[in-house]
Amino acid sequence: MLGFVKDAPPMAAAATPPADFDSPWKDALSFYFEGFLQLLAPWLHQQIDWRHPPVFLDKELQALRRGGGNGRRYVDKLVRVHSKSRKLLYLLIHIEIQGGVI
Repeated sequence: MLGFVKDAPPMAAAATPPADFDSPWKDALSFYFEGFLQLLAPWLHQQIDWRHPPVFLDKELQALRRGGGNGRRYVDKLVRVHSKSRKLLYLLIHIEIQGGVI
């Protein structure tokens, strides 16, 4: 038997964390980094000595951001690469994927 209670307090909505659209894209960026630069920054891609693999410095970037205020922060990619002119280059790449209906 199913019963109903009059004037029952409304049920609280379950708190769901916001969807994380950035992480999969940032993982893909790490995997396809050379192709990413070749497509979106060909002038930069040409300057990099690809015989030296890129070094992703995500942990170091997170350490720099600690204590930098409140709220959710998206830590992006900090990448160390070798240039063809034998210099170290540090690339800070920001990607934020927006979800929604157009």
